[in-house]
Amino acid sequence: MRVFVLFAGMLVVALAVTACREEAPTQNETDFVFPDIDLLDPDNQFDMVIVAPPTTHTYLSLLVSTRNQEGIRTAVITPEHINETFPQTSLREGISGVVAESQNRWQEPHTQYLLLVGSEAEIPAFRFRSRFANTPDSIEEYIDLDWPYALNIEDGDSLPDLAVGRIPFSDKSKLKNLLAKILSYPGPGFYKIMALSDADTANNNYYEQFADHFIDRVSDDVQKGRFDIRPDAPHAISPTAFLDSLARGTAYLNYFGLATPTSWSQSDFLNQSILQMLQNSRRPFFLYQFHQEGAVFSPILEALLTLEEGGACGAIVPTGYNYAYTTDQILNNVYMVLLNQNHPRIGDAFLTIQQSGFLRFPGNNQEIHRLRLVGDPSMPIPQF
Repeated sequence: MRVFVLFAGMLVVALAVTACREEAPTQNETDFVFPDIDLLDPDNQFDMVIVAPPTTHTYLSLLVSTRNQEGIRTAVITPEHINETFPQTSLREGISGVVAESQNRWQEPHTQYLLLVGSEAEIPAFRFRSRFANTPDSIEEYIDLDWPYALNIEDGDSLPDLAVGRIPFSDKSKLKNLLAKILSYPGPGFYKIMALSDADTANNNYYEQFADHFIDRVSDDVQKGRFDIRPDAPHAISPTAFLDSLARGTAYLNYFGLATPTSWSQSDFLNQSILQMLQNSRRPFFLYQFHQEGAVFSPILEALLTLEEGGACGAIVPTGYNYAYTTDQILNNVYMVLLNQNHPRIGDAFLTIQQSGFLRFPGNNQEIHRLRLVGDPSMPIPQF
């Protein structure tokens, strides 16, 4: 089995890579806004729709031009324009109206990707009462989800029709950093897949078993790394050595554990200050953050996403509380799709995962619904 484990002091030789870097806009460029389009025009044809405040358009322009050059016809729409087009509805209902137009009346091929740029205060999510709400000592009362935007409200079924991703901030510097990493991914690296597991609250190997199960399912033909946070675990690694391995490059990083808002693990293994060591590593990775509970857009995730050049360029993350066993099964489904079906873009794989969940996980649709795609759904993914 080709499992590469890096310990402190072990040297690994890797190729250097230069990331695509986006230059800062000039003073005259900062007021750039994409022109409005007629959202009710039946002659429209767009592969991707981006809903974003006008203050973000300058930084989105390079992403849009790149996707257009790749053949992904992209439209950028402001919340204000949606409200003008659908004046009798909320913004959330208006975005759903745009999705319905794109699937029913715009020209084929229909829109495949929807990207929301901004926090939930700027671009609202759908709020649902949790299935735990009526239980004693409830873990959570409500959860906020984006997946209903994927439903064509006019076709009457509950299967997602397009892939929805969200960039959960509109701050210009954070957005600039993340978009530059999206455009430089995937780059060469030592690992293809890495799995990092935490100890649970009793300091035992509960999460390590899930990480072992996952990494064993990945083909031996794929370069993979397996690491543990627990000091006496079989694949124990220090934070510095782990960050060194990330800096050498990986396509996918998977975290198994119970993250706190500001750190991975109660032992403060990776916190926001330590993560600064990833700055300028120039090898962004795609993250699957499996943890049982906690805010989906936690400070630790935001720190990974907004590091300049290093850190995460996107993520699939569960929202709210999740059963460990079910989430482990979903993670295996994610990688069976990513590794075996050769989807060209992350949104294609994510949509397949969401659609297949209704068939492969009967009774656990809520776990499928709780997955969120953070980042650009049209981002190309590595082909192994």
